[in-house]
Amino acid sequence: SNKYPEYKEYQKRVSRLVPWIPSEERPAVLGPVARAAYLLYFASHIPITLLIDAQAAIDHRYFPEPAQALLDWHIRVNGDFLMGAPPLWFRSVVWGEICLQLPFFFVAVKALYDRD
Repeated sequence: SNKYPEYKEYQKRVSRLVPWIPSEERPAVLGPVARAAYLLYFASHIPITLLIDAQAAIDHRYFPEPAQALLDWHIRVNGDFLMGAPPLWFRSVVWGEICLQLPFFFVAVKALYDRD
């Protein structure tokens, strides 16, 4: 703002998530291997949640044929009776995964990818 011209420079120096630690002084929490592992984990769970897990809560007709075939294979090979005939409580848990966990996966991927 015009009233506080130094504030713009201050915003560049300070982390948005931890405002009391300037970003250039903040230590790296994860090493490069751990960061890559977390990035791979969160990034891989985005399509898994969208194409496989969501089929327990949303009608199968709305998914592509390969995703339906993959789910059928998973049920047959692993004997996953919950995904085969999901009860109401399980569908509720999957909706929680879609509404809460899936957005976090995107946030986590962006945070891990953008980190210097």
